[in-house]
Amino acid sequence: MAIEDFDQAKYDEVTGEYKERHRELTADYYAEVLTKEEFDEQHGQLWLDYEAELVLLGIKPVTPEHTAIEADIEDLKRRVKELESL
Repeated sequence: MAIEDFDQAKYDEVTGEYKERHRELTADYYAEVLTKEEFDEQHGQLWLDYEAELVLLGIKPVTPEHTAIEADIEDLKRRVKELESL
């Protein structure tokens, strides 16, 4: 599927969901439910999850960073198997 052919309605739905999660996260921070460190960590993960979902939906192209991360994951899986066999 070409990036131009993405489903606008699905993009709007996914974006709306992540915006709502971001609003909730921000509200928790300002209500002092989360520390700055917790907010930063959860905010970063939220952003990564959002971008990953856009890639999976074919809305955002896979970047070299994604390819490098996938290679790292495969390497780690291989190393885990090696360690498990010891």
